[in-house]
Amino acid sequence: RPVGAIAKEVKALGGTINASTSFDYTIYTLNLPSVNFAQGLDIIADMVTNSAFDPAQVEKEREVIHGEMRLYHDRPDRRLSDMVFRNVYIRHPYRHPIIGYPSLFDGITREGLYAYYKSQYIPNNIILSVAGPVRSPEVLPLIKEAFKDFKQKAYLERNTPQEPPQIAERR
Repeated sequence: RPVGAIAKEVKALGGTINASTSFDYTIYTLNLPSVNFAQGLDIIADMVTNSAFDPAQVEKEREVIHGEMRLYHDRPDRRLSDMVFRNVYIRHPYRHPIIGYPSLFDGITREGLYAYYKSQYIPNNIILSVAGPVRSPEVLPLIKEAFKDFKQKAYLERNTPQEPPQIAERR
């Protein structure tokens, strides 16, 4: 699907699509009338398995993310949250902001981004959750068909550093 097609298709089907990121996960939320389940499933399967990361679009999105970074750092509640996490976590990656750092972000290449996508967007790293007025015996075969070529890969163990015991007050 070309750039912008997913949002238009979802809207035409009477739905909404959104995404969010946390420390440990990324969520894609697609809400559609249940009669459009098959089309929604096709959209999600396409997003998860076939993203192309067009170089021109990656650069365009880079500017959007820079804007989000500026907005992130302009919010006092986010600044306070960052200070708390940097104080609570000495070694764990939670001490870093979810949105990242502009200097590191600028070093990400399209190839690096695509390699990350291919290594992390794998079946054994994804949960597909379906809710609403649908019946499992009807939708499960559709799900299996949509993801039949989506093969598991070696799961990369994360070596998350352990926090040292807190033996004194931190400020």
